[in-house]
Amino acid sequence: MMENSSSYMKDANIKPFILSTGHNIGPAYNILKKGHEINHISFAKHKIFGPLPRFLAFFSLLNFLSKNKFHIIHIHTEANFFKICFCAILSGHKNIVRTVHNVFFFKFNNTYKKEVNFEIM
Repeated sequence: MMENSSSYMKDANIKPFILSTGHNIGPAYNILKKGHEINHISFAKHKIFGPLPRFLAFFSLLNFLSKNKFHIIHIHTEANFFKICFCAILSGHKNIVRTVHNVFFFKFNNTYKKEVNFEIM
């Protein structure tokens, strides 16, 4: 979608910025890096240090969002939605959009978490 709409965004003077929060930068990075600014803050759990990197990533993201003011934040991840949304709210961002695809088979626990997230946000 980003590659197909890049000419329209350029005409409308829209500069998209992509922030990856996965374990590592995925294969889409090579496609998107040509016309978009991409950054990476991993929320992955570490084999040795456990959840400590996730905890530090929260403050790293909060610092990043505080320094960079965006018109719209579009959250496309399922796993870190609540953390990213909370950082966006704390950093003063008002326009937050979430996309949920529901193409995955989640366990009951994850479905319950989704419902709680929707109610809170």
